[in-house]
Amino acid sequence: MFPLLDGKKRPDRASYMEFNLFNGQQCALFDGRYKVVWDFRRNRAFMYDLKEDPQELTKLGKEHPMYEGMLKRVKARREELARQAKGKVFDKSALSQEAADALKSLGYIK
Repeated sequence: MFPLLDGKKRPDRASYMEFNLFNGQQCALFDGRYKVVWDFRRNRAFMYDLKEDPQELTKLGKEHPMYEGMLKRVKARREELARQAKGKVFDKSALSQEAADALKSLGYIK
């Protein structure tokens, strides 16, 4: 927040969200212009260009040049969260022994 308060440009980050809507579990990714929504139970997705269509009235098709990339990003984020929920957050071998010992003492890893 401090860089924003100092008037500096915010880093570009995509926003990720999950929700249940119309009896389906969905997640979405918004990158500042495009928003892709993926119903991961039914494996269906759609995308909007919120710069051109802020009210989300027109779905963009698979032929749109950003569609596949946005879909890959939302799926990757969902998969990463699923790994984290199972406790498979990172490769422990990448940790220093000191960091691993500290995380073990706090009960975060075994």
